[in-house]
Amino acid sequence: MAGPTGGRGPSATAAAVLLLVVATGCGGGAEDSGAAAPTWADATAALADCPSGDGPWRTALGLARSPELLEELHALAEAGAAACPERWEPSWAAGECRFRQRRPADASGPYAEARRRAGAAGDPTGIACSANRLGWLAYQQGDLPGSEELYREALDASLEARRPDLEAFVRNNLAGLLIETGDFATARSELALAETGLRELGLDGPARSAAFNGAIMLRQLGNALAARRALEALQAEAREAGDAELVDTALLSLGNLHLDRNEHAAATALYEQVSAQTPRLAVRAKLGLGRCALARGRFEEAERVLAEAAAAAAESAPLVASFAVVMPG
Repeated sequence: MAGPTGGRGPSATAAAVLLLVVATGCGGGAEDSGAAAPTWADATAALADCPSGDGPWRTALGLARSPELLEELHALAEAGAAACPERWEPSWAAGECRFRQRRPADASGPYAEARRRAGAAGDPTGIACSANRLGWLAYQQGDLPGSEELYREALDASLEARRPDLEAFVRNNLAGLLIETGDFATARSELALAETGLRELGLDGPARSAAFNGAIMLRQLGNALAARRALEALQAEAREAGDAELVDTALLSLGNLHLDRNEHAAATALYEQVSAQTPRLAVRAKLGLGRCALARGRFEEAERVLAEAAAAAAESAPLVASFAVVMPG
């Protein structure tokens, strides 16, 4: 599909199945040091003097789990950006708030300003954080060459900054882009490095997302058996870890694998296990159930299920497809 820039946007397959890996808790926050988690008041008070590094802002972002707190943090970030024009962190944090509110158009300006400030200051951490997000935004707009350039800038900067967490997130996102452009060999290498790096850092949740992207790549390469085995193993690991969203994501992808093989009963059984807790996954499961019902000649059932999917999508709009990228933070 064409993006706003006129370039080729992410394909339907890639956009539908790949996971973005979002960096949280890295960069010197309380969870890195083993200290007790701060309160919201403590976390925001620590931002008053425009502290150096992304850690203090990530701590606050991790606590901002409601729209109200994200708005409060955004206001603090904008104030910090105005008060400390030499620092990149407040502009980056303002972009993060908008990004997490699913307002990418409003995030791009702050990220670009953070990248400019970090470049002027010669701070590779700031370049890595902001260029990585800008690479994701460029991908979503269909600017694949621009996205790759930004990801590679972010990767170089993360290596210079000696930030293995950022390096792993960028590699995951870059791999998603390379899958889209058909460079599967390099994508496989980047995903393996990303998953290994995340596991070594104890970031098992993001590591599972990188592993999931690897399973999806196997499916796109036509190795359905290897993809199924990888997804089943990930589903079991995610279930044990209490990672309910990845459990549902794996169930949905396994259902799609069976649907591709016209194994409609098996696909139906998997789609029916997808919970309603993540609307975008629940809607896709309903669509899968509708396709299975149509293929089996159960037209009234298909009409009912597809109507339910349409109603759920309308209530949860905008349901933007997750994409493989991987996320940094």
